[in-house]
Parts: sequence; structure tokens; C-alpha cells
Amino acid sequence: MEAWVGNKPNLSHLREFGMDVWILSEGESNKTQPKLVKMILVGFEDGSKVVQYYNPKTRQVNISQNYTFMDPPPIQPPELVLPFTPLRVDVSPLEAELEWS
Repeated sequence: MEAWVGNKPNLSHLREFGMDVWILSEGESNKTQPKLVKMILVGFEDGSKVVQYYNPKTRQVNISQNYTFMDPPPIQPPELVLPFTPLRVDVSPLEAELEWS
């Protein structure tokens, strides 16, 4: 595709197969039942925003347009962690008590 158009296609919407996908329950639901159900991503339908997912309870592959992905929070690299600064230890307990009062 890059050779025809001249730029790389945007693939940011694609997800890894086998990851968790949350499907909105369809039909009438009880207020005590969850509205989103965790399933396993199997694939995408051609030309539409529909996902194929595997339901482990029924052992079937279904499709849905009402879905979301719960991306994990980004991990902060170790070099960006702030260094620990120790408390002052050169103050006697009496001086510390006077500072607080």
C-alpha cells in the first residue's frame, strides 16, 4: 500500500489477537448484571468497525460493533522516577518539637 499511495498506512486502531475485548451486552439486562462482558479478540470484519470475539462460556465466535479495549496504563521508565530525598536527621527531638509548635 505504501508503494501506491506514498505514505505508510495508519495501523494504530489494530490490536493484538488474543487480547481482552469488552463487549456491551445486548438486549434487556438486569441492573445487577454487568453491562460489559470480557471476551477474547479473534479478528476484525473486512471493511467495517466490527470485531470477532470468542465467548469462552458458549465456546462460540460472535461479532459485535459495541466493543472497547481496556489498554493497560503506560509504564513510567526508570530514568523518569524522582530520586528519594531523606528527611533531615541533624535536628534533635527538642528542636523538632519547637519547630512544630
